[in-house]
Amino acid sequence: MNQELFLVINGLAGKSQFMDVLGVFFAEKFLYVFTLIILALWLNKSLRYYVYLAIASALVSRILIVEVIKRIVNHPRPYEI
Repeated sequence: MNQELFLVINGLAGKSQFMDVLGVFFAEKFLYVFTLIILALWLNKSLRYYVYLAIASALVSRILIVEVIKRIVNHPRPYEI
């Protein structure tokens, strides 16, 4: 299933200029935009607690959910095949 999904997603490359630009944006630039949004929210003192809460929950969910699934479902990633 992973390989099929990988091939479907990569099969879309070059078929829609908008989707190609959107994909490149998310791959190369979105991290900077996201960081600026988080920084702007953090600078607002009334929202600072919620920023800390969101970052903490993201880290905990990443560690607990993703790492547990990676250990339970042990098969190579599509790009490792």
